[in-house]
Amino acid sequence: RKLVLAAVSRSGAALAHASEALRSDRDVVMTALRRDPMALGFAAPSLQADREVVLVAVHSCGQALQHASEALRNDPEVVLAAMSNSWRALEHASEELRNDPAFVLTAVQAHGSALFYASPDLQGNRETVLAAVRQSGWALSCASEELRS
Repeated sequence: RKLVLAAVSRSGAALAHASEALRSDRDVVMTALRRDPMALGFAAPSLQADREVVLVAVHSCGQALQHASEALRNDPEVVLAAMSNSWRALEHASEELRNDPAFVLTAVQAHGSALFYASPDLQGNRETVLAAVRQSGWALSCASEELRS
């Protein structure tokens, strides 16, 4: 354990070479995540489903959301935390959230570019697109052809 802790404190990716038992060890994984949030991909599934562990990772790197459990990729608070530093994190949110008008509206009001990862239905929703382009003119490129006409 001591050796693995030393390794992951220098390189979070070293978690990939740890035993299954140590990839399930909360302290070892948290140490790895502080060094490299993407090390969440090497953590045991039980820790990829641990809200606190996932929040540590996504607060530092929104793209770490891709390694979270399905349930946490469907958790609005976790997804918004991931989006706080990368609008692209919406790509890894559940299909249900990417189809949720209220959630996507909140997301595009903060990061208009997130419209890129919204469902096609919401890319054609006037209210959603208007909120997105008010935040980022680039979002117009993600709007449905009908709304761009």
